[in-house]
Amino acid sequence: MIGARATYSAIGLDIVPDRIKLLQLKWQKGTLSIQEAAQAEVAPPAEKIGGQDGAGLSSALRKLLAKGKFKGKQTIAALPNHMVTTIPIRFSLKEGEDMDQAILREANNYLSFPLEKGVIDYLNLPLSEQRSAKAALLIASRREDIISCLDLLREVGLDPSVIEPRYCALFRAVKWARQGERLPDQFILSVEENCTMFLTVVDEQILVVREIAWGTGAIRARMGKILGLTGEKVDRILHTIGVDPGKSTRLDRGRATGSFLDEGELGQVIYEVLSPILEELCQEIQKVLSYCVSLIQQRVIDRAILLGEGAKIRFLDRFIHQRTGIQVMALPSIAPIGESTYSNTFFDVALGLALRGIREGVPSQPLILHEDLLTHARLS
Repeated sequence: MIGARATYSAIGLDIVPDRIKLLQLKWQKGTLSIQEAAQAEVAPPAEKIGGQDGAGLSSALRKLLAKGKFKGKQTIAALPNHMVTTIPIRFSLKEGEDMDQAILREANNYLSFPLEKGVIDYLNLPLSEQRSAKAALLIASRREDIISCLDLLREVGLDPSVIEPRYCALFRAVKWARQGERLPDQFILSVEENCTMFLTVVDEQILVVREIAWGTGAIRARMGKILGLTGEKVDRILHTIGVDPGKSTRLDRGRATGSFLDEGELGQVIYEVLSPILEELCQEIQKVLSYCVSLIQQRVIDRAILLGEGAKIRFLDRFIHQRTGIQVMALPSIAPIGESTYSNTFFDVALGLALRGIREGVPSQPLILHEDLLTHARLS
């Protein structure tokens, strides 16, 4: 039982190539709150955690930890999604073979690196009705990436306890936000600055994971190129005018400077300018949904949650609904953190990591990369 004294979660560390984000939770008198949150850009962006790229990450981490009001050293970190392979697989158990042995056998057919150089985990999936037929979500990472991450955290004085994929942390945060209610079959779409995550959830489990190198940065770049708009003005237009499908019109190139249009005209121009790249996003959604239908026959996924920076773009949910037919709920942030300080920062992954350290009343998610794996990198 928690009394007046505060209990602190592990520090959640979210790593993406161009920035890092830290978040820690505090639980006091039955109330969960944010103890501290901080973020920093990493320049140049780090495609790897170790080596020369790791120097920028290490420097940024040290500065955040020195300035922040974080308690303790225990840390739960997320590997960037491009360092994690996630594949739904179907297979049959051979005579005398257990599930772990079968997973290792199948992994050898899918991975681009030898098993002895990998860290492998899996989650059973309820896709097979026959007793001998099995389905699982295969999760794997190169062992050198895990070790580099552990070394980096220890170098800056942190105590890493768990490393897991970013999408697992995001899924945990979404489940936590449901406050005990069952999570329906749905599509989770997280649009960030330079990447977009697609998660398909069936029977409260992650079924399909996909990430593309596309995000709100592409939207801002297009508005700058065609309309000459940059910086805060772009954000203000996206958040207040947005991409209303009802504003469709032919673009008058001679007037598309963005500097002298009234709000109605600008709304029409913004829609026309951004439609082509937003169509790309919707096409990716359709691809993932079509793949899911092939896995879960006779079941339909017709709803989605839109998270991250993309959720702040007005009417993007309507645009996606119009193009894909799925009902979309925009949720700008599961963890609303200092909007004035971090107006475009997506902390939900870091929140999901910190939630792993809070036991009571928080759903647990079994997809983890830790020292109990089939083939593993030792944490000690």
